Amino acid sequence: MPDSTGLLAVSRQAPAPGQQELPGGPSAGGPCPDPDRGPDPDADAAAAVIRTALVEDLAAGPDVTTAATVPPGTTVEAQFTPRAAGVLAGGRVALAVLDTVTATLSVPAVEVLSLSPDATALRPGVPAIRVRADARALLTAERTALNLLCHPSGGATVTRRGGD
Repeated sequence: MPDSTGLLAVSRQAPAPGQQELPGGPSAGGPCPDPDRGPDPDADAAAAVIRTALVEDLAAGPDVTTAATVPPGTTVEAQFTPRAAGVLAGGRVALAVLDTVTATLSVPAVEVLSLSPDATALRPGVPAIRVRADARALLTAERTALNLLCHPSGGATVTRRGGD
């Protein structure tokens, strides 16, 4: 069902024959390394949350400042870097947000330069995720990706502190 932002139409690259895809699509880790594990039941739920969050964040339409100041086709390198110590959770979901926006805008796919695994201890100033992406897509996805990364990371941080 289309919406005012056009973000409900998501294209996904199919996994190779005999392999299952991890949640979030190609840049979220690609085909599952363990084909015996079966499909991930959370992939559809994550995709639905991402679509809902993007529709909400972009309800007023595309970011006019980005459209006015960033030339089409501009590629940038970006990093998700914590300001405080913590525990990473949701890195693949944040990347799935970027995948969804790049597919919607029909720009080149996000290139993941580095991705710390979930449960990694984060250090202030040390990037948890590094990507190369279309600048307009990255700026469009930034708020949603950060929301879906920071909230679970906060929960994981509190949980780890309680267990230490």
